[in-house]
Amino acid sequence: CIKSLEDYEKDLVEKVCIENISVRAYSRNSGFSRDFITKRKTELSDVTKQIQELTDEMNDLLMQSNLS
Repeated sequence: CIKSLEDYEKDLVEKVCIENISVRAYSRNSGFSRDFITKRKTELSDVTKQIQELTDEMNDLLMQSNLS
Protein backbone atom coordinates (compact mmCIF):
# COMPACT_ATOMS: atom_id res chain seq x y z
CA CYS A 1 0.00 0.00 0.00
CA ILE A 2 2.75 2.46 0.94
CA LYS A 3 4.58 1.66 -2.30
CA SER A 4 1.64 2.94 -4.33
CA LEU A 5 1.72 6.39 -2.69
CA GLU A 6 3.30 9.41 -4.33
CA ASP A 7 6.54 10.63 -2.76
CA TYR A 8 4.86 13.67 -1.18
CA GLU A 9 2.18 11.39 0.32
CA LYS A 10 4.82 9.11 1.84
CA ASP A 11 6.56 12.15 3.30
CA LEU A 12 3.28 13.48 4.69
CA VAL A 13 2.47 10.14 6.35
CA GLU A 14 5.95 9.89 7.80
CA LYS A 15 6.12 13.42 9.14
CA VAL A 16 2.54 14.17 10.21
CA CYS A 17 1.25 10.72 11.14
CA ILE A 18 4.35 8.95 12.45
CA GLU A 19 6.63 11.74 13.69
CA ASN A 20 3.62 13.82 14.87
CA ILE A 21 4.81 17.02 13.22
CA SER A 22 1.95 19.53 13.27
CA VAL A 23 0.07 20.28 10.06
CA ARG A 24 1.05 23.94 10.45
CA ALA A 25 4.78 23.10 10.72
CA TYR A 26 4.59 20.62 7.84
CA SER A 27 2.82 23.26 5.75
CA ARG A 28 5.52 25.80 6.49
CA ASN A 29 8.32 23.36 5.59
CA SER A 30 6.72 21.70 2.56
CA GLY A 31 5.06 24.66 0.87
CA PHE A 32 1.67 22.89 0.74
CA SER A 33 -1.32 24.68 2.23
CA ARG A 34 -2.71 23.54 5.57
CA ASP A 35 -6.04 22.80 3.91
CA PHE A 36 -4.38 20.56 1.32
CA ILE A 37 -2.38 18.69 3.97
CA THR A 38 -5.42 18.21 6.19
CA LYS A 39 -7.47 16.92 3.26
CA ARG A 40 -4.77 14.47 2.14
CA LYS A 41 -4.15 13.34 5.73
CA THR A 42 -7.86 12.57 6.14
CA GLU A 43 -8.03 10.73 2.81
CA LEU A 44 -4.95 8.67 3.63
CA SER A 45 -6.31 7.90 7.07
CA ASP A 46 -9.60 6.70 5.56
CA VAL A 47 -7.77 4.44 3.11
CA THR A 48 -5.60 3.06 5.91
CA LYS A 49 -8.68 2.23 7.98
CA GLN A 50 -10.30 0.45 5.02
CA ILE A 51 -7.16 -1.58 4.40
CA GLN A 52 -6.97 -2.53 8.08
CA GLU A 53 -10.61 -3.62 8.06
CA LEU A 54 -10.05 -5.77 4.97
CA THR A 55 -6.93 -7.29 6.51
CA ASP A 56 -8.83 -8.11 9.68
CA GLU A 57 -11.64 -9.72 7.68
CA MET A 58 -9.17 -11.79 5.67
CA ASN A 59 -7.42 -12.94 8.84
CA ASP A 60 -10.75 -13.92 10.38
CA LEU A 61 -11.67 -15.93 7.29
CA LEU A 62 -8.30 -17.66 7.30
CA MET A 63 -8.66 -18.53 10.97
CA GLN A 64 -12.13 -19.94 10.35
CA SER A 65 -10.97 -22.02 7.40
CA ASN A 66 -8.09 -23.44 9.45
CA LEU A 67 -10.47 -24.44 12.22
CA SER A 68 -12.71 -26.39 9.84
